[in-house]
Amino acid sequence: MTKYPSLVAFIWLLAAPLTLAEQTATTSSDRMELGRLANGATVVFVRSNREWGIEVAGGTAPSLTQPKPAQIEVFAGGTARQLAAGYQSVNKEGGSVVAIAKVAGEGQAAFAIEDRWTVSGAALSLSRKVSVTTAEDNAGFYSAIKLSTGPAAKWADANCLVPGLTYGNAAGSGGGRGGATTGGARRYSLREDLLSAPMISVMFQGGNWAAVLDPAPEGDTTAAETAGGAGTIIDERIMFGALGAQEAAGGGAELGFWLPGTTVGTAGGFGRRGGADGADAVQRRYHPVKAGFTQSCQVAFRFGKSENFRDMEREAWRWAWASLKPKITPVDIELVRKSLADHLADHVVVVDDRAGVPFVI
Repeated sequence: MTKYPSLVAFIWLLAAPLTLAEQTATTSSDRMELGRLANGATVVFVRSNREWGIEVAGGTAPSLTQPKPAQIEVFAGGTARQLAAGYQSVNKEGGSVVAIAKVAGEGQAAFAIEDRWTVSGAALSLSRKVSVTTAEDNAGFYSAIKLSTGPAAKWADANCLVPGLTYGNAAGSGGGRGGATTGGARRYSLREDLLSAPMISVMFQGGNWAAVLDPAPEGDTTAAETAGGAGTIIDERIMFGALGAQEAAGGGAELGFWLPGTTVGTAGGFGRRGGADGADAVQRRYHPVKAGFTQSCQVAFRFGKSENFRDMEREAWRWAWASLKPKITPVDIELVRKSLADHLADHVVVVDDRAGVPFVI
């Protein structure tokens, strides 16, 4: 029997809030909130198995996650190796979260990744620096960031905007490199210098949509790369990236960016290069796995909800324009009109009593 019940009760009341505070601290230590997007979605870093991933959920945004944001492809000896890791540390710095990851696999290659994430309006932005910490001879790499929806977001119901190439259903019959051939493969994988704007947007059933954009594109390349076809080219001077959207392995969709712009297409369509019809045509473009080499890029994800595809298209285009701020160059319209007319006239061929402009595809 307790001799001092009042004292015991008092001590319990003091201890109970402390225990609750400890539980709250334990729970919150596995979650770090970056911020809230304009559409009400929250960007949170979540720790699982001692590594941090990223999650965008709530509001009108499609839920997107990536438990292993530090993604690297290493190509050596004719084989591509996929490496991925969660962040080993995340720290708040002002309005940003700085996340650090070390990535290595079975080969010699090893990398250090520093990602700085920020939220502004309806956009989630990433500034990435990748450093090669251990070299591997005759090997190349690209780094990637890809976010995935859950299986509830069906790829078959998605409508894609790939500027200048595709406007509509992901599994539809549109033409061009982003049309039937690529869409039928349930994949868009395009180097950014093919696009009117370096952006891909995916709208899901219900009107929620997400877009990925390179807000600071660099198109630097080499003469060897432009003539390299489907071969493998490893060169630190290649500065263009690639954008992609595809059906995720477990259902849903995946959206992302990687640098340099290795792409996977399906031959047989109106593509630049490829092999037999229906076969994957891979253009491998990599940076060297050279000790001390560093790679930097910026990526932005935009989230929204629109009543129809045309509204999404308008909003995504305007976001791209505001982000890229293309310089407008005034031209002499009359001089352009005269030059084009003269150019056309120079190509007219007359045969007997017929005249026309020949063309070649």
